[in-house]
Amino acid sequence: MNTNLSNTDELTLLYGDPTFAPPERLLLRAGQWNLIYEAGDLKYIRFGNTEVVRRIYVAVRDEKWGTIPGVLTERERTIGDNQFRLVYEARHVDAPKGIDFAWRGTLTGTPDGVVTFEMEGKSATPFLSNRTGICVLHPSECAGELVTVTHTDGTQEEGAYPDLIQPDQPFFDIAALTQIIAPNTAATIQFSGEVFEMEDQRNYLDASYKTYSRPQAWQKPYTVSPDEPIHQTVTVSLCPALKSQPISVAIGSESAELPEWGLMLPLGSPLPPESLLSCIGHLRVDIEASTEGWEETVSQVTALGDNIGLILGVRNAASLPDSLPVGENLRAVFLLTLTPDDLARAKQLFPPYLLFAASDRNFTNLNMNRPTPGSVTGIAFAANPQVHSTDNTSLMEAPYTLRKITETARSLGTNLKVALGPTYLSGYRKENDPRHRGLMGAAWYTAMACYAGLCSMDFYTLCDTRGNRGIFAEEGDPYPVFFALQAISELGATVLDTQVSDPLRIAAIATWGGGEYRILVANLTPEIQEVRLPTVKDTAEMRLLHSESLANGFSPPTPVEMSGQGTVVLPAFAIAKITIRNSK
Repeated sequence: MNTNLSNTDELTLLYGDPTFAPPERLLLRAGQWNLIYEAGDLKYIRFGNTEVVRRIYVAVRDEKWGTIPGVLTERERTIGDNQFRLVYEARHVDAPKGIDFAWRGTLTGTPDGVVTFEMEGKSATPFLSNRTGICVLHPSECAGELVTVTHTDGTQEEGAYPDLIQPDQPFFDIAALTQIIAPNTAATIQFSGEVFEMEDQRNYLDASYKTYSRPQAWQKPYTVSPDEPIHQTVTVSLCPALKSQPISVAIGSESAELPEWGLMLPLGSPLPPESLLSCIGHLRVDIEASTEGWEETVSQVTALGDNIGLILGVRNAASLPDSLPVGENLRAVFLLTLTPDDLARAKQLFPPYLLFAASDRNFTNLNMNRPTPGSVTGIAFAANPQVHSTDNTSLMEAPYTLRKITETARSLGTNLKVALGPTYLSGYRKENDPRHRGLMGAAWYTAMACYAGLCSMDFYTLCDTRGNRGIFAEEGDPYPVFFALQAISELGATVLDTQVSDPLRIAAIATWGGGEYRILVANLTPEIQEVRLPTVKDTAEMRLLHSESLANGFSPPTPVEMSGQGTVVLPAFAIAKITIRNSK
């Protein structure tokens, strides 16, 4: 341990900015159930490894869906071995918009396993809002699970959480949700104080479904009036806990080949150094005919030849000139607008098998505007995990959702290729989220790469070559994500089916090539995690990227004893490269 580092220095290494360090977390118990309290929210209500609710929180949105942050003042904290009561007051103020909304939260858990989240709010002034009230997130692992929906008139509907990602609301008019979570055991979530409905947030890379109040079909925005207090309650009935299992990584049979890794090259940017080019297979350049100077950037990539491919993102393809500075290294053309004229012009200029329907935002843009079957050869979409939530845990939950997004994308046509990118870890701070530059950012991009590989994507374009959203700083120094990209590029040629017992804490991918297994494991949490590796007879070696090794990248290799089950310990947001030789 480097004792010369201050706590602020350590947090800067982890998050890029110490203000993004996680708030206080309280581990709570209600009956036999475990959950977490964090900054006014209840999270991860679960028994054993079965998660019932991912998060309960209050959202205050303006008329443009902007989130008005709140300041919390705690009034009561009573925590016992088997119960709890937390009371706090929150105030959300945006003076220029005339918003001054305050509410009181009362969170309780009882020994018989009932958790209640109650909010009583009132606005000091009238303001326009698209949503103000309680939201409940359900884990994406519920996909396909049966659920009984009780409506406000008492009638019931039998259904299931969508498996493939659904563009519309799966359930309306919700008073309660009940699902079987163990033999002869059910969990019920009850809602009161407003009409609730559910949406499939996986469209936006969120690892959850969301039940929220005021249906989308009702008038928006609406006025939150001082004369109409808001009183909403969510009650969760919990079931006996199961014994929790350690995190384990299991390796199955051969799955597919890895995607071609690449980076975004913004217009006017210089080509990246050889140390970066050696890690990637392509550079993506997004162009529009009316933008000056794009020909030079495209020509630079074309001149690199077959060693580095070119992916061309094109907006308004109908306006492109007849002569384009592209060559044999053109890998794909992503059509960011897909009007009939754009498609017709693209087919004149490019081979049809290179054309992808593309969105430079999240998957939802394509899911709601699906391309005509047979019109393109592939689907390409960007991914930003901060559309709804910006907290650390929500961002690190997001990569798991790529499994269902990819499956849904492939369902849009026959033999469609799938491409991912760019995947900027950015959001409300736009192009300058310091977490991108910290070890947390490196772990997030590693997790995205793990799932892109396991999903057999054809291309994955991570982020920019340099700048606040890049691999290198503008001054040329590498961010931790550079070392993560090096590790990703060193994976073997064949992806093996890789299963993780707790994908919210650990992401992993295993490959085979050159006579050895190569396993990449990322800790998605700020806590130390112990990970059990597959059972093999041989010894292995591990190199670790963590806060104390960042100056030089991955640490020197150390042996890992693999007799029985090998166990490795990963510090906060650490990334491990594990090599097992002569084992197949």
